[in-house]
Amino acid sequence: MDIVIARHIASIVLGELQRFESMGVVPLFNSHQEGPEYLTFREALAQNHLTVAEATDSVSKLNVTSRAEIPVLLLEGEELGGARQSGVLNRTILLQDQSETVIPVGCVEGNGWSYPSSARAKELEWYLQAFQPVPGQKGLLVTINGEIVGLDIVSREGAFQLLHPTLIKRYAMDAWFEEPQASHEQFYDQALNFFHEAAKCEERAYPSFGGGLNFEFDGPIVSGSALVVGQHVVHLSLFRTLAPPQRSDGVLTRPGYEGSSLCRRRAGFSSIAGDQDWPRDMDRSRKYRTLALSLSRADKATCWPPTSSTR
Repeated sequence: MDIVIARHIASIVLGELQRFESMGVVPLFNSHQEGPEYLTFREALAQNHLTVAEATDSVSKLNVTSRAEIPVLLLEGEELGGARQSGVLNRTILLQDQSETVIPVGCVEGNGWSYPSSARAKELEWYLQAFQPVPGQKGLLVTINGEIVGLDIVSREGAFQLLHPTLIKRYAMDAWFEEPQASHEQFYDQALNFFHEAAKCEERAYPSFGGGLNFEFDGPIVSGSALVVGQHVVHLSLFRTLAPPQRSDGVLTRPGYEGSSLCRRRAGFSSIAGDQDWPRDMDRSRKYRTLALSLSRADKATCWPPTSSTR
């Protein structure tokens, strides 16, 4: 892992595990400086700072114009809509202020995923009530039936407070697919293993469309991505890698996650490798290396793994 990301992960402090139905949420904290100031996508839209339109040369691209005085954070998995075409971001981007950027997106039309019904929308509100953000929180780690399925953490507390409902809803849509079950595994031991598996991932880094570097991590158990701008990790996402697809009646499926938001998100994430518009001009020797190599150096300067807190 890039040393900036390794130190960022090592500084994460885990809060107390909260549970509702099959889902568990652990608040994430860290003491790192918050880095560049930015607006979230929803903030920029509400302030009429963004215009999203279809690109003229491709239906898989959107032209995003920002009139904001500061950068705008577009989070991986965010849905952007033009006049006739919507798309889902498969990487996090920090749009520069006063800029126009053409962004590749995944099409959301006719892909088998849909918005929740009114009944399920009401259920989502129950999850939001159960998992309230706490002071100082910058991210969350989520379990379903005791198994860690992913985490997201951003650099600024204020941004996370605005992103919290969206992130909770994404993970809650996955929890619908699982009946609540008793879990006997020690959570913090599992969290330790999760971070150690992240350390075994292969890493690739590319210049981001907005600014900084996008990193992607690929491993048999944990995968993920990060956006680094300067010496700051603006967004880090880690998730449990899906089980290998299984073929049933000629259809390729992934057991337990058909139609889920994580399946949708990971499908978009995995499409990066086939994206011809993604910059490929970085030195190949920097694209593939194991996180563990850098972590061995980071350990000398920082505490690994992230620690728990009684907050």
